[in-house]
Amino acid sequence: MATDAGFGTPPAAHGLAATSAAPMEVYGDSAPETEECWRLIKNLECTLEQFRLSPRFTISDDLKVGFFSTDHATQTDSSEILPLKELSLATQNLVQITKSLQVDFGFLKQLIQLKFEDRLKEESCRLFNSLHDRIMTIEKHYQQNEESLRKCYNQQLADAIGTIKGMYQVSFECCQGQEQLDILGVPSMGLIVDCQSAFFSFQDLSP
Repeated sequence: MATDAGFGTPPAAHGLAATSAAPMEVYGDSAPETEECWRLIKNLECTLEQFRLSPRFTISDDLKVGFFSTDHATQTDSSEILPLKELSLATQNLVQITKSLQVDFGFLKQLIQLKFEDRLKEESCRLFNSLHDRIMTIEKHYQQNEESLRKCYNQQLADAIGTIKGMYQVSFECCQGQEQLDILGVPSMGLIVDCQSAFFSFQDLSP
């Protein structure tokens, strides 16, 4: 026969369960073997009652798994198989979606990196061209200032040489007039030679 727990219970067990509540004096035997039999019958009744209340096996709860006292095995009921299959399929779909997202993010990362490199090259070229133009402008301005300063120095040098040349020209003319008036001629000739040498030397310096 089938009980509520799904187990077959022989008719003898029901008979023993029915007569277990009777006192031992009914049989008139108080031997230790009889007491042991009655104790086993009571334990069997408790076990059957437990299976009637909780038909699911609890073998997995008694298994020791892991290193901690709270770790134990689990047992799957037949009614939980379909939800487990659905959960497994949902988990597989989630894993596939995660892999697809990972690939998409990889492509997106490469695209952003390439765009960043192109933008960096563009900004670098623009900055280089701007600095090059600025340097060329400064260099051109420096060359113009240098040319203007050189022209000013040349003009001042030419003016100074002309002034000195005029001064020595006057002295040379005076020396020539003194030569005509001087009757001795010896000191005057030395002065004339000095004036002529100075005049020709400054004439060579003129631009």
